[in-house]
Amino acid sequence: MHDIVHIAFGLFLAGFLGNPWLLFPVVFISHFVLDVIPHYKPSKRMRFFEVIIDIVLSSIFLFFYLVFGSNQPSPLIISGVIFFAVLPDIFILIDWLWKIKIFKPFMLDFHKHIQHEYHWGWIIEIVILFSLIPFLFF
Repeated sequence: MHDIVHIAFGLFLAGFLGNPWLLFPVVFISHFVLDVIPHYKPSKRMRFFEVIIDIVLSSIFLFFYLVFGSNQPSPLIISGVIFFAVLPDIFILIDWLWKIKIFKPFMLDFHKHIQHEYHWGWIIEIVILFSLIPFLFF
């Protein structure tokens, strides 16, 4: 349930920063800021399933946001927010699956170093997500 929080926070930021030249870099940087906060750590054998579950839950969240969300930016802005909100994790996924280092190695190391993952971290992620819902849907 990790990337859904990044996407929700990015959409929250879009409500304040309408200019994509400012919004997209801020959303990208917010990914690293959010990764400092403790979040869920699946077991190694569950990592792949966690990615699939995250994609499914993020898709469901986005569907509800597109149908019921308030104060929505343009579809292009929403697409950009999604892209930049999860981009650091996409680079880690590519490195993990295919050992291709698109993101500079020092940034991959930095990203892994700042993450604080715990088995109980899902509680914090749910609190953050539910804290953002009033801003996105009401």
